[in-house]
Amino acid sequence: MNEELRAGDIVYYGTRKDLDPAKWIDIDCVLESLRDGAYDAIGEADDDYPNPSKEAQEELHVLLGEWARKHCQCTLYKVAQINEYIVTAEDLEESQQ
Repeated sequence: MNEELRAGDIVYYGTRKDLDPAKWIDIDCVLESLRDGAYDAIGEADDDYPNPSKEAQEELHVLLGEWARKHCQCTLYKVAQINEYIVTAEDLEESQQ
């Protein structure tokens, strides 16, 4: 336990929630990048390019999600269910043992 804690101090604890990098993938941004690449290559391009089906977009999202989980492992996390706890003299005694 932290040596600076005293009985009556308030500390907080919670549950670690790991983050999933696959949730940050934006398929619309990927498609926009393809659209921009076509524009850079030939100038004015078809406004509907690319136009993959919803199923194809979902397939791409799954593929990129698997790749992100494999190669972009996230060491960051959120803390959920945060609770307040008041340190007791007993806590301090136990931490010294």
